[in-house]
Amino acid sequence: MAFVARAKKTNAKDNRATLGAAARLVADRARQVRELRGLTQEVVAERAKLSAKFVGQVERGHANPSITVVAQLVIDGLGMTLSEFFADGRADDDAAAVSAIVSAQPPATRRRLLRIVRAAVDD
Repeated sequence: MAFVARAKKTNAKDNRATLGAAARLVADRARQVRELRGLTQEVVAERAKLSAKFVGQVERGHANPSITVVAQLVIDGLGMTLSEFFADGRADDDAAAVSAIVSAQPPATRRRLLRIVRAAVDD
């Protein structure tokens, strides 16, 4: 019986460590993307319908946002998909920079930029 109780205790500790690492990933990535896109915490918060204080807490790893709030922050606040946000980061830096610039533009501008890029590479 002691082994089972110990195993459960170890698993709970491992789970807390994993959750801490996940929170740190979200915190670091949110700040990285926000800064890359030239956005302030206030702008991201307004877009995501969150407080700027909370966005700052998330970026510092002092908040534990729900999945729903992470989705709001990423999709509405940062203007990207969850899969882009959680990508492993091995993508080419130039492509990531272009994506960040384009994603921050209004829809009509994004469509124009897409036509320009297609025309440039379809030679």
